[in-house]
Amino acid sequence: MRLKGLDLNLLVVLDALLTERSVSRAALRIGLKQSAVSSALGRLREHFDDVLLEWRNRQMTPTTLGYELQPVLRALLQRADVIANANHAFVPQEAQQEFVVLCSDYVAQAFMPRVIARLMHEAPRVSLSMRPLISLLPRSRNLMGDELERRGAHLAIAPKEFTSADQPSIDLFHETFTCIVANDNPHVGERLSTRLYSTLPHVIATFMDSAANTVEGRRLDRAGVARKVEVIVPNFLLVPEFVAGTERIGTVPARLAQAAARAMPLRVVPAPFAAIDVWETLQVSAAHAGDPAVEWLAQVIVGCAHNF
Repeated sequence: MRLKGLDLNLLVVLDALLTERSVSRAALRIGLKQSAVSSALGRLREHFDDVLLEWRNRQMTPTTLGYELQPVLRALLQRADVIANANHAFVPQEAQQEFVVLCSDYVAQAFMPRVIARLMHEAPRVSLSMRPLISLLPRSRNLMGDELERRGAHLAIAPKEFTSADQPSIDLFHETFTCIVANDNPHVGERLSTRLYSTLPHVIATFMDSAANTVEGRRLDRAGVARKVEVIVPNFLLVPEFVAGTERIGTVPARLAQAAARAMPLRVVPAPFAAIDVWETLQVSAAHAGDPAVEWLAQVIVGCAHNF
């Protein structure tokens, strides 16, 4: 089928190319030969009068137009997928598809094994791709909605304050932040004072453009509590590694703190400020609203959160 001279089948190829940024990987993704994908890219370049992807630093990188097309194209194909399956009942035992879920490293480690175990039992032929939550939050009220669309994901599990205000969400489980210190930290006893907390060096995890935009960073800023940041790591799971054997403090989710204290020479110390309470929340991509498969997975995730 053609629309304004464009073979719409080429849009599937373009989506694969913009996602994989490799002709060979795009070919594998959509089950075509590399020569067919290369030929399709040539036709796309001719239609759009733009190279769409170009070689930079030994890798294929989208052009400005390629970047602009990617989220629009991803949303279009997601909606087309929902339409194509509108009258198809989802049968978990027979399903063969990949679900994409955005979540933090902490959620992936602490919570998602429950989900995987249930999927293996109820839908053994589906796969679940967990991708990092956010590297740079969009500046809009539709934070997670934008991220889901941009990343081509079906669902996201994120702190409630980062979910989209324009779409429904479901609270999954509650988490509290606490502190970890080395067993032999000479400055910290059974408790931390606010003064000592602000004086000693810290390890922090940040997934965004600044520490102030993390959950605990926002709350501490509002409370007027300062931190002397010595080490910044890209995820929570690395924080204990840089606390052990040092005088540093880490402020992490309580479940992670307890697991780290069991596995490493660390101890858990209550935070010296009002509790930082966080609700991890599930949000479905607007492009997949009404998709029976995604709704089923959402129900599975909600069920796994009971008594977590």
